[in-house]
Amino acid sequence: MAEEKQNTLDLDFYLSRYVVPVLEWKWVLIILTVGFFCISFVVSLFIKPEFTSMATILVEEPRSNISVNVSKDVAPRKAEGAYVVAETEKIMSDSFAEEVLNIMPVELKADLEIPLSIGPQLVEGIKELIKNIFGKSAVDLFKKMLGRESTPATEYLRKRALLTEARQRVSVTSNAGRATIWITGRTLKKELAPVLVKSYIDVWTAVNLEESKKGIRAEREFSQAQREEANQKFLEAERDLIEFKKKYEIPTAVKIAPDITIQLEMQRLQSRIEAAKDRFDLMDRVFLETRRKEEGIVGNIKILNPPAIPLNPSKSSGNKIILFGTLIGPMLGLLLILGVDYLRGSIRHESEITSAVNIPIIGTIPKV
Repeated sequence: MAEEKQNTLDLDFYLSRYVVPVLEWKWVLIILTVGFFCISFVVSLFIKPEFTSMATILVEEPRSNISVNVSKDVAPRKAEGAYVVAETEKIMSDSFAEEVLNIMPVELKADLEIPLSIGPQLVEGIKELIKNIFGKSAVDLFKKMLGRESTPATEYLRKRALLTEARQRVSVTSNAGRATIWITGRTLKKELAPVLVKSYIDVWTAVNLEESKKGIRAEREFSQAQREEANQKFLEAERDLIEFKKKYEIPTAVKIAPDITIQLEMQRLQSRIEAAKDRFDLMDRVFLETRRKEEGIVGNIKILNPPAIPLNPSKSSGNKIILFGTLIGPMLGLLLILGVDYLRGSIRHESEITSAVNIPIIGTIPKV
């Protein structure tokens, strides 16, 4: 019986201590809840959702290695783990991002100028709203209030900002064992998400194709130099024969001379021409073959899953802001109400009187 009375006393104490003040100041709680909800809702209107697009790429063995290590396998072999890791690091480097930035369309660069974080998006949204209502001069005033002068940034600083944002927007993961690389890009406009990923793939394809052609290009340049040298010797041999016939006034069509010495010299010069021509024909065939090989080389990356336009946003910070505002409003209201009630020293229960005056109280405190 005493235990039930104690439980009733505890429940009555907590209701009097914490629930009654909230009910007395319920309008403060309602105003703060509604106010913070409205503020967070308005702020969320300036925050744009993120759209994500991803591509899956299979990395095959470099063509230069295939040309050296000839095998009977028809299907291309997957690249080694170390090569896959090196390719991943190359894609994530600043120099690679600079190459991607050079081929980016203007619309994508404009998207990269707005960071994905909430603060810059909120500032950009307010600036756009002020610009639409009051004009560009009001935007300059707003920038000055924020401590940001309207002086244009240099091209170098603008490029560095775009590079930093591009590296933050694009994530590259890999599986060395499966020789697979995933490239993921995030943008504010859904139609630009696959464009960002494809820009990285295009630069990567071009770089890998160039690296694959390096070995055969050296062979082609050597054969081209030998072909030009053989052509020069062939022309020199023809020129020497023509000069010899001019010297002795022998017609061009004449193959046999009456003088045996002249005839032997003509045969020697003619043999030299034929040897030079055979050499030129051989080097010409070698040059054409190496050039055909160079043109026929393809890159060693294969797109398994190309980037596509996302249907739904992958992340919406606006919803988080609304949820945060909805929670922070009543929490602040409860803290304010209970804090003020505690500081005022309000007596809400008869046990508080007993603890304050150390005198037993007979009866109960009347309740309104």
